[in-house]
Amino acid sequence: MIPGDLAARLRLLTEASFFADEPPLEPLQPARAVPSQLPEYRAGDKFSALIQKALPDGTFEAVVDGRTIKLALPQQAQVGERLALVVARNTPHAVIANPAAAAPTDTAARAALSPTGRLISFLLTGQPAPEPPSIARGQPLQATAGPPSPAALAAALRQGISESGMFYESHLARWSTGKLDTEVLLREPQARQSLAQTSGQTTQNTPAPQSSAATDSSVTARSAAATAQAAVGARADVIPDRLLPVMHQQLDALATQNYTWLGQAWPGQAMALEIEDPQDDGGEATAEDTPWKTTLRLSLPTLGGVEARIALDASGIRIKLSADNPDTTDTLARHRDALSEAMGKANITVKELRVGPGS
Repeated sequence: MIPGDLAARLRLLTEASFFADEPPLEPLQPARAVPSQLPEYRAGDKFSALIQKALPDGTFEAVVDGRTIKLALPQQAQVGERLALVVARNTPHAVIANPAAAAPTDTAARAALSPTGRLISFLLTGQPAPEPPSIARGQPLQATAGPPSPAALAAALRQGISESGMFYESHLARWSTGKLDTEVLLREPQARQSLAQTSGQTTQNTPAPQSSAATDSSVTARSAAATAQAAVGARADVIPDRLLPVMHQQLDALATQNYTWLGQAWPGQAMALEIEDPQDDGGEATAEDTPWKTTLRLSLPTLGGVEARIALDASGIRIKLSADNPDTTDTLARHRDALSEAMGKANITVKELRVGPGS
């Protein structure tokens, strides 16, 4: 739904050059003291935070050095938990931080909405876009930091992406035709939000208890129907704060055909994953000729920042590995043949495998 004040927001963008790389100079203003409640942290600073409570917008209220501040984290945190963190960015409203053991370098932290996505986000909500949504609701894809199980990791990654809410509308269409179970649909954030809203209405309007079987059946049916109705009839101006990150990312994906997720590979290890839709190339190549492109970024405690760019099509795979640390680049180069051999055993044709320094 187009906001009623869209024209005013467009005028604001034009006058203020909201997304310009080099904003126009403004007249000098009298200096104002920095409010005492704003933490004086810089990117890279380390600190310890005690989580007080989770806020509706997905951030956390925490105590740092005796002061209560607002924290934005790439993972879930429990009330009462004390975290060792590293500042990624300081904003007027919140400190964006990462776990100290897995603080991403610039290479690992580049996942963000495109300028087009930020523009659409501002026009629809009047606010800058938040960070991309987390994979698997912020939970690690692998429970431990031990040797990974490729099959289990692939299944967890697929489930995390599928249930992220990015494809909720298409899943809702499949559910409406009986091709998707209600239980699966209710794992997505939009469905959980709709169910939470309709549960209160159902409770208020529920008559005297019936038999257990009849009650369970009717509640399930009402919940599923209410979820679908709420999703179809939802208005853009009443989107809950907790769904804004997903909505922003959906808009950006529609504009750029790039899908971005943040999450944890294993406990304490942050990761960023980008997937590029091959249909966005605009050429006349067939689906078999057009590769899927994926970029995975990690910042490892010993190896540092590592990036893998992968292009996969029907004929095989192309991989470019890069690292911020020269020693890590040498290590990757020494194991390049072993990686190529392992892929060959998995019946994957390696068309190209390059190793180089990080950009």
